[in-house]
Amino acid sequence: MGGKALADTTAHIRRLQRGLSPPLVAEVFSDDTRLVGRWWNKPFEYELPPLKDHVLSAKYSGQGMASVKIGGQTISAPAAMGTITLAPRGHGGFWRADGHVEVSNIFLGHKRLLASADQVGNGREPELLDRVNFSDPKLFTIMALINAR
Repeated sequence: MGGKALADTTAHIRRLQRGLSPPLVAEVFSDDTRLVGRWWNKPFEYELPPLKDHVLSAKYSGQGMASVKIGGQTISAPAAMGTITLAPRGHGGFWRADGHVEVSNIFLGHKRLLASADQVGNGREPELLDRVNFSDPKLFTIMALINAR
């Protein structure tokens, strides 16, 4: 990360939603991992700085298009039930969403990711890529089960 401080995830999610705070579950899990219950994201355009957490977002309902521009590359896809968006820790970019979507989030602490990846990755650090509204039925099911707690 080049020694530069990473931004507070919750504060910037609140800012991009124009002051609406995500409904964080009170319990903080190991290595600062936080869960966010289901909530409605409003349309937004926001220059998201590099965050301290990996942000996963599962879509339950709603519609619209979402995109992120990082450097010269733009990734975009329609919001659809069962899709996932991933904003890896330390990746900043210009995010845009033009619809209302019901989501839940995981703010995954980097140490938690590394500990989990180490169990299956033989000591290699994972490289996460920015993804917008992609289909991953297994990950969506896991997020839906976590959210149903």
